[in-house]
Order: sequence, then C-alpha cells, then structure tokens
Amino acid sequence: MLNKGYLLKELLISIFIFSIILLIYVPVIKKYSYNHLLFYDDYIYTQTKSMANKEVNFYESNYLETDYFISFNEKGNVNKAQTVKINNHTFVIELAGGRLLIK
Repeated sequence: MLNKGYLLKELLISIFIFSIILLIYVPVIKKYSYNHLLFYDDYIYTQTKSMANKEVNFYESNYLETDYFISFNEKGNVNKAQTVKINNHTFVIELAGGRLLIK
C-alpha cells in the first residue's frame, strides 16, 4: 500500500529546519537606508514652499547625520552651491536656480 502525503513528523521537521535557517539569515541582512530619497523630497518641498509663500525658508535636515545649511529666497534660489553626499548618492545643488542634480 502506498502512502501519499506527509506525516506530521516530517512537516514539523521541515518547519524546524526552515525556522533555523531564517533565524540565522535575518540578522545578517543589511538594513537599507532611504535617507537620500527623504532628502530629495524635503529639499523640493522647502523650495516650493518658499516660492509659493514668497518668503525665505531654511532647509532642516531631519534625516541626515550632519546638518546642511540651505537657505532659499522667495524665488527658490539657494544661498550657496554645495555638494551633499548621502548613502553613496551625491546631490549637487546648483547656485543659479537651486536645482538639485543627482549623480
């Protein structure tokens, strides 16, 4: 007589082996940081807010390790050109229009 299917013992052993593999593998996984995307969104938001309200606004870095001082005038231009490096991403802030180049 042929038995088709798994026994409860075989199922528990396979679940145990799978859980051991997960316990070893999950802590090894590198945590990825999305701070470069948050920087881009906050930069554009602050620039748009200064143009819409016709007032000077300052960028506040909530997600970065170091503080970058970026000031926007009422036309959306920045006070100085600079390069910002975040998580192997390089952002170049141009002086003329306050554009943000991603390299």
